[in-house]
Amino acid sequence: MGTSSYDHLPNLPAVAANVDALVRCFSDSELWGVDQRNISAVNNPRTHSDMLDPIHTAAEDAADTLLIYYSGHGLLDRRTNLQLALSGSIPGRFHTATLYDWIRDAIIDSPARRRIVILDCCYSGRALGTMSGSEVADEAEAEGTFLLAASAENKRALAPPGEKYTAFTGELVKLLQQGDPQGPQLWDLNSLYRLTRAALRAKSRPQPQKRDRNTAGELPLARNRAWLTSPRWPEVEPPVLDWTPPPIAERTAPAANAQRPSPATPQRLYKYVAPEAVRSATFAKARLGKRGYNEEEVDEFLEFVATELRNPKTKLKATDVHNVAFGRPPTGKRGYNENEVDTFLDLVEKQLRAFE
Repeated sequence: MGTSSYDHLPNLPAVAANVDALVRCFSDSELWGVDQRNISAVNNPRTHSDMLDPIHTAAEDAADTLLIYYSGHGLLDRRTNLQLALSGSIPGRFHTATLYDWIRDAIIDSPARRRIVILDCCYSGRALGTMSGSEVADEAEAEGTFLLAASAENKRALAPPGEKYTAFTGELVKLLQQGDPQGPQLWDLNSLYRLTRAALRAKSRPQPQKRDRNTAGELPLARNRAWLTSPRWPEVEPPVLDWTPPPIAERTAPAANAQRPSPATPQRLYKYVAPEAVRSATFAKARLGKRGYNEEEVDEFLEFVATELRNPKTKLKATDVHNVAFGRPPTGKRGYNENEVDTFLDLVEKQLRAFE
């Protein structure tokens, strides 16, 4: 769904291209292969019903996967709730734009096993607050709900002048259409998020945010068109990694002072940690009452490590992984589970030592 033409707001011609490109990607038999009859493309909705009726219909009919995409202007009402602009929306007249909470309610009521929401609009990160680990998110079942937002809750999304697509959707479409030879065979949402975020960060553009419930981000979505079947990691077996991390100390001190626990029996075994495994690693949320590690810092470090592991001349050392330290998430939010992150990084560290 996209709103590219407006009566009282600047037009966004790239939005129409966004919608067309994603419809082609999702229906492409080499990527996802969704039947065209199961795709509803809505351009320039003028009324609340124009926007909400197709969403309710899709939400009611979906059994396996429900994906809702919106591109256009995002607005904030007086209570800073996210609103999605219609063609006739008037700034300051809040009743003329569609409240995101109405869409969220339709998503929660859907019988679909997994629910995916992609918002490419200003302030789209505001929607993350409605899908945090609170009462609403707890209603998500099975694979749960995954929300991908083009910008933070207080940031504007970017529609670069002269470019065919908006910044965020452009990178997403590029990944789907061209693939990544070092990516996984099947794209999952977490992998798409990390690579899209890395590409936008490299261009100094607004970076997307995500929120996922249960295993929604790990489930395969589409084929990676550029996936290579040839081995991408030396056929060498590092030492058996049989250990379990002891209680993890706080790791908020500077990296130079960070102390990692000594390894001892694993909850999981890895033959080796390949670059794509580092890039696509996922972690549970911190336990209730714990803040955990800042998700963005962990994701950025894993992207850096994955890139270095693919570089034959890398200078990455085991000590670089050993000494890394992460900050805390913003107040009121839970980051990644510390034990899971530390366990995985200890595996990567062991791997690097085996090849040094």
